[in-house]
Amino acid sequence: MDRQNRSLEVYKSQENVSIYGLFNKENNELIGTCGFQCWSTENQETKAEIGFDLSPNYWGRGLMQEVLMKITRIGFDFMKLDYIESTTDVGNLQSQRLLKKR
Repeated sequence: MDRQNRSLEVYKSQENVSIYGLFNKENNELIGTCGFQCWSTENQETKAEIGFDLSPNYWGRGLMQEVLMKITRIGFDFMKLDYIESTTDVGNLQSQRLLKKR
């Protein structure tokens, strides 16, 4: 089972998760995932954590930047979230730069 399918299996087993598959337009191959997890409300403010995963074959093409721009709009405009958070591994500099852009 590849990395993206494992991610989908983990998300399916959790509550308060909204996950989307990312597919190659040319061959309909699953190339990544992106979505919200860990929704919570504290002091009347709603927040969720955004998670994302992309096949290394597609890194460096700006795809995840485009996806994150759209998914954050969904979070704020349609889900009415007050905050969207994300974390990365300390050594994952690419994801850290990506999150700073957004």
